[in-house]
Amino acid sequence: MTNPQLNPSSSPNTILKVVPPQQQKKESPKQPEKLAPPKEENPPQKKSFNGLKTMGAIAVAVGIIGFIPIPNYVTGETKITSRTKARQLIAMPASGRVKIYVQTNEKIQPGQKIAEIQSDDLDNQLTEAERELERAKMGVNAAQQQFIVAQTRLNAAQNNEAIARNRTHRQLTEINNRSSHPQIRRIEREKEMIPQEIAAIEADIAGVEAEIIGLREQLNSATEKVSSYESLELNGAVPRFDLLDARSQKAALTAQIQQRESFIAAKHHQIQQKNSLMAAKSEQGNEASKKMGDTLYNYEDDFAQIRAQTQTAAQELEASAAEVQAQQQLVAKWEASFKQLRQQREKLKLVAEVAGTVTSRDLDLKQNKRLEVGEEILRVVDLKQLTAEVKIRQEDKDLVESGAAVKFYRQGGTSRYAAIVQDEGISPVVQTEEKQQKPMLNVRILIDNEDRLLLPGIGGYAHIQTPKLRVYQKVGHEFNKLFNLGKYFPWLSGN
Repeated sequence: MTNPQLNPSSSPNTILKVVPPQQQKKESPKQPEKLAPPKEENPPQKKSFNGLKTMGAIAVAVGIIGFIPIPNYVTGETKITSRTKARQLIAMPASGRVKIYVQTNEKIQPGQKIAEIQSDDLDNQLTEAERELERAKMGVNAAQQQFIVAQTRLNAAQNNEAIARNRTHRQLTEINNRSSHPQIRRIEREKEMIPQEIAAIEADIAGVEAEIIGLREQLNSATEKVSSYESLELNGAVPRFDLLDARSQKAALTAQIQQRESFIAAKHHQIQQKNSLMAAKSEQGNEASKKMGDTLYNYEDDFAQIRAQTQTAAQELEASAAEVQAQQQLVAKWEASFKQLRQQREKLKLVAEVAGTVTSRDLDLKQNKRLEVGEEILRVVDLKQLTAEVKIRQEDKDLVESGAAVKFYRQGGTSRYAAIVQDEGISPVVQTEEKQQKPMLNVRILIDNEDRLLLPGIGGYAHIQTPKLRVYQKVGHEFNKLFNLGKYFPWLSGN
């Protein structure tokens, strides 16, 4: 750096104009030669030299002052906002009445319950889903009971079928073995077999009577079910087809009991026939074979009927299993719907996601008031630190650095708040004020608000501290902002 005392002309802000003494001498008027000029203590040459010396000293002093570093600040207007991850807008997730549990200026923590929405529509849906779920569970229970009945009926039919099959096979075997015996031995054998046949018939009667007892119990249950459904059907609690189905089951059980009673009567008749055969064994020679053939025919007919009953019972069991599955699917459907509605209602309990202060006003006017979906309830802001966008001139951009100290002043106030320029807080986009048409930049600052007196939306201005500038740099920078001197004198815009 050149010393301004040794080279005053090196200062770009100093312009000296030296007038030679000879020029001053030519321009002075001529005096008459006859009059001798008075003797002066300081001749003109000496005065001119003193003036030059004084001006040089002033220039040197100005040059020295121009190199003195002084603090510098960039000033701009701003408006306070909250930090991106330190605020929360609580809005209505669904239409309904809102109940607010916090107050204005109250400090809250994450997870704290803030408000709850009372939705009549959602409550009605929950009630309906719960009612349908209970109805579906009752349907499952009824279907399972019917399945048990059908399973019991199928087991009984399968047992009867096995008995009829064995009986038919046994009768056929006996007939085939007896055909090779002489007539007398056949008659004698028939006499010996009559008591066994009577015993078998009596066993059949006992089996059928036991079956009748089971069918009567089922008939009693079916009768009670019909009576219950008739009273419920009048109130509309049971569909009409359920009542008709119950009556059909009752009629089927009645028919089966009548059939079993007829079967027992036939068996008793057979016993009488066997007794008659015992009394008239001499007359049963040729009739014995015919009777045995008839008996085989009856067994085969009974077997065919019982087998048909087994198939019917199997179909009823299959239908009962399908009904159980259908009712279980209905239960699963309503359970999922009920669970989903419960989750939706849980979402109506609004909690804080950030720590902060409730900044919304007039919360009492919203208490228990119906609001529509999307309407704002309140805002939560962490007031400990706030941000602001400072508008500065584009010419000041190179002076502002990330992390620079900032002094924020509230509009119309004298309190000073410490702040810093945030990292990457300088906007690369030039914004122009419509009124002044001056290129402006936004600089984002972070304000310490320990007393929590500042709120988002408050306006003010900020002083951003920059590196120190020398006096001549400061003057050149300000003139450049006014007249854009750097466009014509690039060396004046250097830092």
